[in-house]
Amino acid sequence: MKNKDFVPYTEALELKKLGFDEPCLAKYTVIPEDKINWFTIPEQGITDKTSFGSSKNYNSKFFEEEGIISAPTFSQAFRFFREKYGIKHIIFAGKISTVFYGYDLLHIEEQEFVVNNSDNGGGDCDYTTYEEAELACLVALIKIVKDKT
Repeated sequence: MKNKDFVPYTEALELKKLGFDEPCLAKYTVIPEDKINWFTIPEQGITDKTSFGSSKNYNSKFFEEEGIISAPTFSQAFRFFREKYGIKHIIFAGKISTVFYGYDLLHIEEQEFVVNNSDNGGGDCDYTTYEEAELACLVALIKIVKDKT
């Protein structure tokens, strides 16, 4: 199942290493020796007459020992970078002969571009779908923060 709303496992693990520690609807369960990598959205029970059960923080020590990590949405991941590191993103569409997608990263406090792909007319930001550009943007954010720390 390809789910375009949730950050893939590899990037979710990198986010955890960078300090992402928020409740999420979904989780990854990984058992490397058995080559198992499950993406699941746990069943939510009705907790009162109007709402369903809440999200959990699968990045806690208890879940880490069980081989489980949170699977954040892209929205949660991008919010994490805005709030913790002051970097915001822009995913854009352009058109030369065909439609392409790309991204820009802006450091909010310094009001300067960290990555400015808008100026290169496609080039290395020539993604064919919004989702490809979104994932590439997230990977770039992770790399920028890892390189600074």
